[in-house]
Amino acid sequence: GSNTILNQVKQALGALSQFAMDWQRGGFSHYSGESLKASGLQCQVSGESRTVRDNPDLRQDREFWLPRGEKKFFEQHIKLAYGYRLHFYPDTETRTIFVGYIGPHLKLK
Repeated sequence: GSNTILNQVKQALGALSQFAMDWQRGGFSHYSGESLKASGLQCQVSGESRTVRDNPDLRQDREFWLPRGEKKFFEQHIKLAYGYRLHFYPDTETRTIFVGYIGPHLKLK
């Protein structure tokens, strides 16, 4: 990727980290895109479309393992320049953000 993408990734990871720390301390009661914005995220964040959620093959491409051995759907993603994405999972149980993928947009077919 380019320096633009690298800078956006660094900024996004910083915002995710800040949000998770505040979430664990009780500063936020739950995960939301608005909470990420309040934590400094400058890029757009969203969940996957119904097309991806309802298609087992597309969904599987967005599933990653958590350190505790559980496979989860990392549907939340930050939209970066040039079609790149940062997929993450906000774990409501531990109030932790897990990053599963950073790279070009995953397939949609």
